[in-house]
Amino acid sequence: MEQNAANHDERNAALARRKDELEAELDAYAAKGVVSPGLLKAARWVSRGLWMALCVLVVVLLVSGWGKVSRETYDEAVKSANKQAERARNAERQLEDVVAADLYLRAQAAAFGVPNAESAPLLGVVKGILDASRADAEQLQHSAGPLVLADRAGEQARSLLLRARLQRTQAHVWRMALAPAGDAAAAAADLRRCASATESEREEILRNLPRHGAEALAAAGREALLGEDPVTAARLLALLGRRADVAMLDRFAAGDVPPLARREALLARSLLALDGEGEAPAAPARFEAEAWVASAVAGDAAALAEAYRKAPDESKLELLALLAETAGTAQRDLFAGAATSRPAAERIVAIRWAGARKDGGSRELLAGLAAGKDDVAAEAARALARLEK
Repeated sequence: MEQNAANHDERNAALARRKDELEAELDAYAAKGVVSPGLLKAARWVSRGLWMALCVLVVVLLVSGWGKVSRETYDEAVKSANKQAERARNAERQLEDVVAADLYLRAQAAAFGVPNAESAPLLGVVKGILDASRADAEQLQHSAGPLVLADRAGEQARSLLLRARLQRTQAHVWRMALAPAGDAAAAAADLRRCASATESEREEILRNLPRHGAEALAAAGREALLGEDPVTAARLLALLGRRADVAMLDRFAAGDVPPLARREALLARSLLALDGEGEAPAAPARFEAEAWVASAVAGDAAALAEAYRKAPDESKLELLALLAETAGTAQRDLFAGAATSRPAAERIVAIRWAGARKDGGSRELLAGLAAGKDDVAAEAARALARLEK
């Protein structure tokens, strides 16, 4: 009996010790923020289950091909990339052609004294584009829609800038070839031949004119400006580079003369303002784009913007297009005003300018203009879409 009682007391003591151990363990878990050991075990099993489920999901996605694009989408993307690359290569080739023409003219100056005849086709093409576009400008203003007018204004501005830059290069080489003296009568006779010559023949005549000398050519050019071929005469005066002729060109442009001759005289005036010898002339009194191309080439956007503000309505579109080719963000207010308050063609030109500036101001302006169904709203929507790409 005594043995049984001792064993019973020993078991009770062991149970009491185990109870104390469990209570101590529970207190330790509670101190660490765990409500119960069972909850901790359950959390471990849930974690293992989630990890296994994630592994299964990854395997399923890899097998199913999730995230792949279709072959058609891939081929279309490759085709688009190839087209962009080809356009970039074409642009580089065109730039190389212009640079090569400039270098070629300079390299041949010593041998030929003037730009080589191979430069004539390039100058002729640019001049032909400009002249053809001017010939029907008045009719176009009355019959074409705003998109066509805006397109045409942009093309004219780019052609005018290219022509001005090419003729500056030609004039630089041409002046180095001028003879010290020459025969004024022979110079006048050669210049009169230009009136009935083809474009290539006219270029050949101009190529050989430096042999007559600066003084003889200046006299012949001033006389021819009032004769049968004022276009060639104006170009000759620009090549000679004497700013003293600016006043005469201004008087000629202010008279009752054909539009093409007037614009050629104004272009000559601009080229003299850029590179001529003598005192710099005052700002032009007329508002055709040719009169202000000097400001565009020289990067004087402020003067060009002021001309646009002062210009009559019939000249504003071409000046705005010229400004759009050269102006930076300093003219944002001007373009914002044109985009919201001017005729549709000017608004489209201003929208295209804003669409080329990837910033918040452009997005806000275009988003406001895109609400509508007319040509202006459609152009704003297209420009906004390009910005968002």
